Amino acid sequence: MARRAPIKTRTNLGASYMLCVHHGNRWLPLTAWILVLLGLSAAASNAAAPPCNPCAGIVVSNVSDWLAPLAAEPTLNEEARLYVAWATAAKEVSAAAATEQVAERGAVPWLRVRFSTPAPLTANLDQLASELEGLAALVRASHARTHFQIEWSASADSVEDYAFLLKRAAVAVTGARTDAPVISQALPATAEAIDGFYAQEIAAYIDGIALLPATIGALAAAAERLGQLDPGKPVVVMAVDTPDPPSRAIVEAASQSANGVALTFFSGGNPSAETLAPLKILANEFQGADLAYDPYSAPPGVAAWSFVRGEDLALRVVVDRAGGVDRIEFADMTLRRPTQVDIWTGAASELFGLSRTAIGLAIPLEGDGEVAILRLARPDLAELVGEGGLAEEVTITTERMMPVAEVLRRLQANEDAQARALQHYEAVNTTHLRFQGSSGIQSVEATFQGAFFLEQGQPYDWAWQDFYLNGVKWRGKRIPEI
Repeated sequence: MARRAPIKTRTNLGASYMLCVHHGNRWLPLTAWILVLLGLSAAASNAAAPPCNPCAGIVVSNVSDWLAPLAAEPTLNEEARLYVAWATAAKEVSAAAATEQVAERGAVPWLRVRFSTPAPLTANLDQLASELEGLAALVRASHARTHFQIEWSASADSVEDYAFLLKRAAVAVTGARTDAPVISQALPATAEAIDGFYAQEIAAYIDGIALLPATIGALAAAAERLGQLDPGKPVVVMAVDTPDPPSRAIVEAASQSANGVALTFFSGGNPSAETLAPLKILANEFQGADLAYDPYSAPPGVAAWSFVRGEDLALRVVVDRAGGVDRIEFADMTLRRPTQVDIWTGAASELFGLSRTAIGLAIPLEGDGEVAILRLARPDLAELVGEGGLAEEVTITTERMMPVAEVLRRLQANEDAQARALQHYEAVNTTHLRFQGSSGIQSVEATFQGAFFLEQGQPYDWAWQDFYLNGVKWRGKRIPEI
């Protein structure tokens, strides 16, 4: 096979970062810059990475029961990402209507599409083709933000068969809508399961990989292994039991994010606005693709997780107050304007009673809940560098080589979409025949012309309608003898 030049895609991270290390007696938080740039690079390498950090979702059994709690206060901001997942059969195209209803309430629909074709798949290809046809129709009818997780009832029988199904399903989804994310079903968070799955050359066909709930250590090890096998691919955990009180889901999501998990799903339980409220606040406060986990900015001595925003280097901090924490201290002299966000309503209140310490800022917390969300600002760059201005401006760009497998998936998706859209076609067939007699006799050219028919899965057929002899249309009803 001829060797082709690789296809390149060029990604500009979308911002010019002006880096200054030291000015006077103040230091810019360079670690924050580095973390933000690394986070943006990872996001740029995979468009499926959710634009939030930490991210959370909820798995429900009947999505209709959750529409009212989704619409209740507090409401989701336009850019917030709260994922709502529910199961549907591959051929249940009517499920598309619920994706519109979920999206209207500000959430992101997540369809767990379940296939029922029995194993082995190669012995039941007609049934699989029927389910894939239903999946393609479902994708076309669903809301544009819908994610599709491919599940199979018989997947435990063979990882090879599930990989075969997942590849076919990914091609059907991408053919129906090129930007629709495809996620694997939840796998055990073990190296054996992950290695066995990726041995099927599945990486180019998925936009995210799901894991079953496990201990923090097991999930961290699994995320690290996935980072080696498939760098930049988002890791999803589903579904963790919703804690009691529901506000502790914020702590769980932050902890999972610190260990490499991009999105944590919680089991829904009984539909209620109270269950969703903390998840909505988390989605509103931690939105944006430029948020990066920053372990160096977290307050020492308490269970807390800090996330830095690339736009202004401001912090969003989750604090676990289960042990009675009522005061925290940051080792950062540049922090200012601390604000505490109510985890039930989203109302923000400025904190008072601050005190400067030898290393940073001490902040008293309000209320007595088990979880706190804080906002902390930093001086802007103009203030930090003073009248002298910025010494240098650096633009960060990156190039990503598109692997051959990804090119193949896109080609297969295009062919699949054409095959589904083209049930039959008609054309005009023209056949030229030239008859040459013995030496000295002029040749005779006969032309047959008529309709050509082709239907999917059937042999072609054509009908003779016109006949030409040496370019002159024959008017008779019978072909002349030559």
